[in-house]
Amino acid sequence: MWELSADVLLAGGLGALPPALLTNDARGRIGELVEKLDRRLCEPGVGDDTRRTIMASSYILLGLRYDEILFHEAFQRASGMKESSSYQFILKEGRQEGLHVGKLQALRETLLDILADRFGQMSVELVAQISLADDLLALRTAIRGANKVASLAEFRLTEG
Repeated sequence: MWELSADVLLAGGLGALPPALLTNDARGRIGELVEKLDRRLCEPGVGDDTRRTIMASSYILLGLRYDEILFHEAFQRASGMKESSSYQFILKEGRQEGLHVGKLQALRETLLDILADRFGQMSVELVAQISLADDLLALRTAIRGANKVASLAEFRLTEG
């Protein structure tokens, strides 16, 4: 299907619209093609539920082939996309995941800074263990513990 023309698929039935954005000739034209898709979905006879479903499906499918930066802005401009519950769910999930990753990174860096300030150079193994830790509670507990131990030998990072 990726060898077909995006324009031919966009001119076809509604079911052919999402894959149109995945064709080889779509690369470099995503913004333009999302606008064409949006216009097709605003034609008389296309219901709101159908429009939202196709836009959400297209958004998800594009994520399988392209970096989100390439197409996110184009979808933000598409009519009704901001009101789409699927689109909002995807954005909410992405924000929550980003917040979680950011918290993990901040706690890891804080713990590494505390240990480096208190004890100097750490083993590669300990730095790796902390850098790969993915338990927020364990990292918070380790930060409190890092301020109480007398040496690196006493320090423990215990993930649940």
